[in-house]
Amino acid sequence: MFIKVYHSFCGEEKLIINGHVFQHEPIHFDVKDSWLGSNIKSLLTLFRVKPLTEVKLKIHFFNQIIDSKSDENGYFMFECKPANLIPHGWHSCQVKAIDNDGNEITHSEGKFFKPYKTSHGIISDIDDTVLKSYSASIFRRLYEMISKNPEERKLFDHTVEWYRKLAETEVPGEESNPFFYVSSSEWNLYDYLNTIFKKHQLPEGIFLLNDLKKLKNFFQTGKTGHQGKYDRIKSLLEAFPNQNYILIGDNTQQDPYIYKKISLDFPGRIIAVFLRNKSKNNAVKTQKLLSEMCVEEQRVLLFDTTLQALKKSKEWGLIDYKIDEYIF
Repeated sequence: MFIKVYHSFCGEEKLIINGHVFQHEPIHFDVKDSWLGSNIKSLLTLFRVKPLTEVKLKIHFFNQIIDSKSDENGYFMFECKPANLIPHGWHSCQVKAIDNDGNEITHSEGKFFKPYKTSHGIISDIDDTVLKSYSASIFRRLYEMISKNPEERKLFDHTVEWYRKLAETEVPGEESNPFFYVSSSEWNLYDYLNTIFKKHQLPEGIFLLNDLKKLKNFFQTGKTGHQGKYDRIKSLLEAFPNQNYILIGDNTQQDPYIYKKISLDFPGRIIAVFLRNKSKNNAVKTQKLLSEMCVEEQRVLLFDTTLQALKKSKEWGLIDYKIDEYIF
């Protein structure tokens, strides 16, 4: 038995810790091996995980213990109001699996983040926003995944610099503005994505991914309904009612529609929207959707290069750091 605890988050009124219980620990890519056959084998293994249902669990954090259990997909989510004051920043927690007699079977360590009161949050898509994924074509997307190991995957130029400046830090793990990476990718790819993010030293953040997929659904990876992603973003805005957000995505799939609905459903909460123009055929339609969003001072941008977004972030006062003019 193995408990996988994902990076989670905490507000003043709500703590959420989530993860999965598996029969065995998921495999990790051999980042030193870029052979195609090895990549295919490792990737398929990520979708052969065996979740365990109805496992009794206890979470330990800040001298508090909460009971829960895994659901029919092996997923668990602890949600409670903290009994003790939790400082801002990153904190550790422990999740234990117990038997019917209350004895510990196994345990895993996790982390959760409580955003600073004065900060805004950044909600970012991953595929075709940060990571070159070619999501519009399932076959090209799969080719990118199987032809390269995680450390060989490519990001869009200058994305790391932009995200670090938005996070108000040059040191990953010490962000004052929290990052939430909300993606259509499945929880199967959690460690895969973390490897990419750590390799490129992107801001450490919370991943909110799609439901686990089994091997038979492998060719549907990255595909999810409009409502699922909307619900995950909605849960963040509800968890932190006093925090505003920047939304970052692309126009290859549903981000423009989802972000428009979020901006209308939570007026005054979205301070800027950035959409990468990955689909030139959708540019006019995307620009129209941006103009219809309820965003502070209409800070919306459809951008072709990350430098355009970085420069506009500076103009809008979202970045405090000095940006060397030569990069423009």
